[in-house]
Amino acid sequence: MESRFEQADLVVVTEDGLHLRVASKIVQLCKEFEAAMEIRFNGTIVNAKSLLDLMTLAAERGSRLRVTARGKDAPEALGRLLSSLSPDDLRQIPA
Repeated sequence: MESRFEQADLVVVTEDGLHLRVASKIVQLCKEFEAAMEIRFNGTIVNAKSLLDLMTLAAERGSRLRVTARGKDAPEALGRLLSSLSPDDLRQIPA
């Protein structure tokens, strides 16, 4: 079985940083897929399917986050997450 790997860089644009509403949406979307989903910020990697983990990042406005998806449905998982996020909350940084 082939394991797939996808990643994207995001910047936090909300005034309040990565707050509860945005983090909850990320968790809800990521849990719809089997892929392992992680977010890296300042050298810390957390499980994107865990609200508590995401909130411990304390990512402020302007923070750069790297989202990684691993697994057979990684492309779909990351694509869905990116298309579902509001550009008023998080924006993808072009590669």
